[in-house]
Amino acid sequence: MHTSSVSHKARPRTLEPKRNQVSLAETSPATAKAQSKDVLESPSFRLWERPRNLPTSSETKPWNLSIKNNNMPRNVLAQQTPYRAATIEFFAKPLSTVSWIPLAEEARNRHLDNHNSLLAIGSCLGDGGDWIRLVRLQVSEIDGKSEEEASTELSLNTVTTTRVGDVISSFCPYNSLSSNSPTNNVLLFYGTLQGQVCGLELSLEEPERSARRLSCKLSSPYVPNEAIVGLTQLPFWNQLVAATNLGNLRIYQVSNQLESLSLVESSDAFEREISEPVSFTDICTVSETMLAVSGITGSVCCFDIRSSFKESQRLSIGASGISCTCVCVDSGQPNYIFAGTSQGELVAWDRRIVRESQAPLFRIAAHHGRVSRVGVSPVWNPGVAFTSGKNDCQVLSWDFASAAQMETTFGRRYKDAYSCWEANIQKEQVRNIARDSVFSLNDMDLHPTAPLVAYVSSSSSLNVVCL
Repeated sequence: MHTSSVSHKARPRTLEPKRNQVSLAETSPATAKAQSKDVLESPSFRLWERPRNLPTSSETKPWNLSIKNNNMPRNVLAQQTPYRAATIEFFAKPLSTVSWIPLAEEARNRHLDNHNSLLAIGSCLGDGGDWIRLVRLQVSEIDGKSEEEASTELSLNTVTTTRVGDVISSFCPYNSLSSNSPTNNVLLFYGTLQGQVCGLELSLEEPERSARRLSCKLSSPYVPNEAIVGLTQLPFWNQLVAATNLGNLRIYQVSNQLESLSLVESSDAFEREISEPVSFTDICTVSETMLAVSGITGSVCCFDIRSSFKESQRLSIGASGISCTCVCVDSGQPNYIFAGTSQGELVAWDRRIVRESQAPLFRIAAHHGRVSRVGVSPVWNPGVAFTSGKNDCQVLSWDFASAAQMETTFGRRYKDAYSCWEANIQKEQVRNIARDSVFSLNDMDLHPTAPLVAYVSSSSSLNVVCL
């Protein structure tokens, strides 16, 4: 019996009408789609507030809801389990940001073993007492009588807490290539909703010791309502780049001794050579000289830092009224750029073949409302993308590698190992790995080397999933 498959790849130079798109998150026809405001678009909307018009019908269920049936074979139940282990920890304040801390090899051998990792979380209550907390994750393998009975346990323990006062909007763990960097400390930079970029040096040996702060006095005048929406690192230059919601880019220089933070260049939106002004929403590093910045105009701008932030390429969705809310790159193949949208879509481009007015590689409707984060980990799960939905509170994994293997079986060949992103993914290759019911999922981060996914929410919860 022939079974037809539905392709989610957008046609070249055209975009399918929204009513013809196949959504991977089904809702009842009578339920209106949630329309939520962004915290940076509306100053009166807080990160921890739940939109009042979210669908709350008990009949609305995600398509990939696990249904356990005693009559099912045991191997089918095993395939439906979206993770090996998971844990959750609640804190006193709603959380806005999470980031794994990659440690130098010397510090890892001294303070952590292969079954431990560090991550940082930031709060967003806005009462003047917000903090950054360093948390240690311990992974324990419990042996069973057989491989099927063996299990994995996760536990979270707070290492240190540092009060910063302002709402944390973005994190950037700093990886120094200098041999003078201390091995017993963690250097973490963060951006705030007040437009500031600061750094904290956290001690692993003396958790109770006050963190050393690295702050920078802005050389440019203070701009009201300007917030840092993204931070990224240029490791070979010892520099940080910050993007703001008003379309400005700033470069900060970190000294070799990691003792100072200075603003070396500021590129305002009206001074930069771009085709049209863009209010930024996120930023990531494509290469040692290239940056990708997402904007509310539904596009991703690529900038070359060697030419004073001159725009070298613009990747557009090709639809009006849709903004790109987050952006990331496949570090294994930086020609592929991924973005999430305000309408819950996952979008991708191949920078080598994209042309003006041409549709992206694909647009997939997945989440209800805004995509809060998109990520790709080429190390422990190559060919798999992850997205988190702010309103529907789902974390979806997109297994393009499996979709590419299926198409190769039927005779289609790919030009390189990374072109699996061109495969037509189906529902069978998409899973929801979110463990607990939360509201307003604000951020997600992938561990750089281990199959671990962390996400935080406005319900004051930190969730870690081991795949």
